[in-house]
Amino acid sequence: MKKRLGYVDMAKGIAILLVILGHTLPPANYIRGAIFSFHMPLFFLLGGYTMKYSDTAAEWRERAIRGFHRLVIPAVSLFVIRYLLFILTAPLQGYSWPTLADLAFWRSQVVLMLKGILFSSSVALETRIGFVPAFGMAWFLIVLFTAKTLLDLLHLKIRGWKLGLLCLALLIAGVRIGSFIRLPFSFDLSLAVIIYLWIGKSIPHKFIEDRPFARFLACVALWTCLLLFQYFRFHEYADLSQRRYSQFPLCYIVAICGSLAVMYFSRLLDREGFPFRQLRYIGQYSMDILCIHIMDVVWFPFLAESIRFLPLLCVTRIAIDLAIFVLYRRSVRGETAKGTIRCK
Repeated sequence: MKKRLGYVDMAKGIAILLVILGHTLPPANYIRGAIFSFHMPLFFLLGGYTMKYSDTAAEWRERAIRGFHRLVIPAVSLFVIRYLLFILTAPLQGYSWPTLADLAFWRSQVVLMLKGILFSSSVALETRIGFVPAFGMAWFLIVLFTAKTLLDLLHLKIRGWKLGLLCLALLIAGVRIGSFIRLPFSFDLSLAVIIYLWIGKSIPHKFIEDRPFARFLACVALWTCLLLFQYFRFHEYADLSQRRYSQFPLCYIVAICGSLAVMYFSRLLDREGFPFRQLRYIGQYSMDILCIHIMDVVWFPFLAESIRFLPLLCVTRIAIDLAIFVLYRRSVRGETAKGTIRCK
C-alpha cells in the first residue's frame, strides 16, 4: 500500500477549507482575492506532486479508465442531481412546479443538461448551440481528469525539460483560447492548468521536506509582494473557472508562490498533533468534501438569507459541510469516531 505524505494531506485540508471560505465571501472581498490567487492551482500542483506516470500505453489506458470512474462519473452525477434539485425547489424561488406529464419541459431540460455536461463550464454560457447551464464547481473534477490524462499521455512520448516546454506552450494556448471561446469539457482550462501538474510532478520531495521554515518565509514574502502589486494595485484577481487570468503571466507566478507556501506551512505542522491530525484527515478525503460543497449551493442561498453577519456565515457553512462529511464517513463508509473501519 502506498504510504501517504502527511503534509500533502494537510495541504489538501487547508486548500478545501479555503475553497469553501472563498466561495462564501463576496466577490469584492480582499480575502477572497487572496484565496483565489492560489487555491485551485494548489490542488492541481498537489495532484502533480503525488502523480505517478504510466510506463506503457496499456498502463495509461488503465489509469485513464480508473480516473474516469473516480472523477468524471461523480462530477456528472453531482451536476445532474443538483440540476434536478433546482427544478424541484423551483416553487421556493417563485417559479411554477413542473408536472411529470409535461414532456416538452422535461425534454428541454434533458437537452440543457447534456449541453451543461458537454461544456462543463462553471458559469452559464451563451453559445452557438444556444444557452448552456452552469456545470458548477464540478468543473474541477473534469479538468483534473483531462489534464492529468493528457500529461500522462504526453510523458510516454516526451520527457524532461522538453515536456516542460510543451506544457508551457499548452498553457499559453489554453489562456489564449479561453479568452475567445470555451472548449467542450473545459479543455482550454485543462491546457491552462497542465503546467501546474508538471511543476508539481517535477518538484523533488526533498525540496519541500528540507528547510521548510526558511523556504516558507521566502514564498510568503514573494507571494505577498506580487499579490499586492497584482490585486491591491489593479483591484482584480485571477479566477481559473471564469478564465480570468489577471496580469498574465504574473498570476501564475503568484499562484505557484502561494501554493508552495501552503506546502511548506503544512510540512512545518506535519508532526504536530491535535488539531492538525484532523486537518490531515480532512485533506485525505478532500474530494469527498468538495463533492459535498458542490451540492451545498442548493441550500446555501437560504442560509445566506438567514445569516447576514459574514464571519458567522463563513464559519456556519464550513461547519455544516464538515458535519455532513463526518456523517457520510460514519454511515456510508462505516467509520467510527476514531476513523477506523467497523468489522462486519
